[in-house]
Parts: sequence; C-alpha cells; structure tokens
Amino acid sequence: MDQYCVGCHNAKQAEAELNLARFESAEAVAEEFRQWDHVLTFVERGEMPPKSAERTPEPAERTAFLKALRSVLDQEARKLAGDPGVVLPRRLSNAEYDHSI
Repeated sequence: MDQYCVGCHNAKQAEAELNLARFESAEAVAEEFRQWDHVLTFVERGEMPPKSAERTPEPAERTAFLKALRSVLDQEARKLAGDPGVVLPRRLSNAEYDHSI
C-alpha cells in the first residue's frame, strides 16, 4: 500500500476522500471493514491503482495484497456473524399508544 496507494490516498491529498495512510495494521483495517470492501472491489476490477499511475504492482503483488485483505475481511465477517447490528426499539401504533395512556 505504501508503494502504490498512499501517494494519492493520504492525509494531505486524500483522493476520493480516502486516506489509506492511517491504516497501519490489520486491526485498523478490520475496524473499518466496510470501507475496505470497496477498496477490494476497485483493486479486483483493476481500477486501482489507475493505469496512469507512475508505478503499478506486479500481478503477484496484486494477488498477495488481495489475498491478505480478503483474509482480514473474512476474519472480521466471521467475528461479526449473527450480530444484527443496532436494533431500534419498536414504535407503538396509534391504538397501542392510546390504550397505554
């Protein structure tokens, strides 16, 4: 990432409002796994890094990056399996509200 991504996606430049320089460990990536799912999609499609970039990764480097990222995302998905997220309280209908008053 430092070689191919952070040049455009850093705190100063933040192309597409994406600062990848702040992710220094797998744990940091796991905390924002939804963002990284988008990154994974763009790299798999070959849209990132763009063809016009000064340096692009070799196919083996791209494959290794995708494999490592998928591993982190899969681990996070297994950890959160079964968690429905935020469950909002059920609202009372008008009749239920009137009856409770």
